[in-house]
Amino acid sequence: MALAEERFRQYQSGERGRPTGFIYFITCMSSVHYPIKIGWSASLTDSRVTSLQTGNPNVLTMIATLPATQEDERKLHLYFSHLHVRGEWF
Repeated sequence: MALAEERFRQYQSGERGRPTGFIYFITCMSSVHYPIKIGWSASLTDSRVTSLQTGNPNVLTMIATLPATQEDERKLHLYFSHLHVRGEWF
């Protein structure tokens, strides 16, 4: 994914300064369609999966994270809009 590679390169080089948070990708491996939640958090913790797990009978798994801004998250939502299921799930 070009955005991920570009943001990681900028983050590593210090070119863009420190990101304001992280984009995370969470999925439900037991689902037939493997929906993916694309979300943003100011800190990188497992608490997001834990809070989402409370309302979901299926096991959720964090599959990737990316140093990024909320604007980057918005761009990803637009990019994957053709796969939108509900809320931040694609």
